[in-house]
Amino acid sequence: PKRVGKREAEGLLEKCLPLSATNAKEIGMVDEVFHHDSYYESLHQYAQDTYDDDFLWEKQDMLEEMREDIERHKERELEQMHPEFWDKQSAFHALRREFVYKICPTQTPRRF
Repeated sequence: PKRVGKREAEGLLEKCLPLSATNAKEIGMVDEVFHHDSYYESLHQYAQDTYDDDFLWEKQDMLEEMREDIERHKERELEQMHPEFWDKQSAFHALRREFVYKICPTQTPRRF
């Protein structure tokens, strides 16, 4: 939501559809997209052009201020992920198996 706005973020999460790098840039989700032929050179130049000590210190300060929130969210996420990874009957294992063995879906997902 911070990058694309609440409405756009909710739409992306609800639709759960692939998003190209170009489209991500168009909606403001990413700052820049680099062509694969000159990726490293372009990335290096972009980093040099946008490097700012003040930005880095402000980011560090923000992370320190939000440390408790970040840790709380991390713990909550891990609580949700743990059963998915360790319960062999979880949806995660079924989806992983289908992906690894290239099993085609037999029906359209409910979200569509």
